[in-house]
Amino acid sequence: MATAGKPKQEGAPYRLGGMGYQDASGRRLSYDSYLHIPGLLELQQGLTQAHDELLFIVVHQVYELWFKVLIHELERVRGAIEAEELRAARHSLARVKVIEDLLVEQVAVLETMAPQDFLTFRSELAPASGFQSVQFREIEFLSGLKDAGYGERFSVGAVSRDRVPVGPEGCRVYQDSRSGRGCADAAAAAPG
Repeated sequence: MATAGKPKQEGAPYRLGGMGYQDASGRRLSYDSYLHIPGLLELQQGLTQAHDELLFIVVHQVYELWFKVLIHELERVRGAIEAEELRAARHSLARVKVIEDLLVEQVAVLETMAPQDFLTFRSELAPASGFQSVQFREIEFLSGLKDAGYGERFSVGAVSRDRVPVGPEGCRVYQDSRSGRGCADAAAAAPG
């Protein structure tokens, strides 16, 4: 059987001419292999035996996955605005709104957890906090938060700090679209 291309790296899936993908061992991709379900389901490791800890972990991991999509879409919006492709920007912003609505609705799942049930494992999580979500900070900056010192108020690692744009060179969707300047213009206008 002819293939359209060999894997770029050992073990990477490669395309069979018009027939989907196959991994290096010859197995066709499946739902589990494409989405890495076994590995994904290994990520919910709690610190206690509390029943609601699994719910808490899953909800927050799902938030982080949606944050990843939001960042992807907001970066597309920024690029579309720079290229004056406003229809594409509008499409992505509409998607951002739907995802943000979904995230707000997801709070209701957490509200099914009684405060005393949350407290059975919360002390084990200290000092971890949702305020430490680097992706959430990225979304804030991409959306126009201008206080470069804001991230310093939260305990995030140095590597994580590199992901959050700060200062005038940090291009933000809202700021750049309102000023009429693209990210390249904003960077060129930045002092130093």
